[in-house]
Amino acid sequence: MRASLPTHDSIQEFEGARHDRLWDGMTLWLEGHTDSAAGAVYLLGYCVEMALKCAYFRVLGLQISDPITALELRAAQAKAVAYGVTARTEAYHSVQFWCDLLREQRRAIGLPFESIFEQQLIDEVTIVYARWSIEMRYKTNYTTSATLDRVLKAVEWFDLNYSRLYSP
Repeated sequence: MRASLPTHDSIQEFEGARHDRLWDGMTLWLEGHTDSAAGAVYLLGYCVEMALKCAYFRVLGLQISDPITALELRAAQAKAVAYGVTARTEAYHSVQFWCDLLREQRRAIGLPFESIFEQQLIDEVTIVYARWSIEMRYKTNYTTSATLDRVLKAVEWFDLNYSRLYSP
């Protein structure tokens, strides 16, 4: 018998998963085993993906319990095209895609990020994008401890600044 899971995704579900995977990833990091570095980076990168997705859907005005279905994801992709976002969705897992779409959505509604904060956001996303991808789940460990440490710093930045991603 399969585990019983919620029937739809929502900001609430994404945020809960983000917190759970943050602790899972940090636990692997704290264990300090080099053979768990890729798992830690995978989980920590996922946290950044969820933070960006949640922030985007919050900026759109979705409530935390509103369903996020394939329809909302396809609408996000269509909006990205309309805004001129060129980052690929990578099956809706690309941190670059969600970052660019979030930035453009905020601009479109007249709430752009402050330039210094936006540059920090871009910098941290660039760090994560270069070191994390959804395909990591299918690969053996090629992750160094330095990579893990840098991704952890980026994730900490996102955790500290999460509410700023979606607040006016």
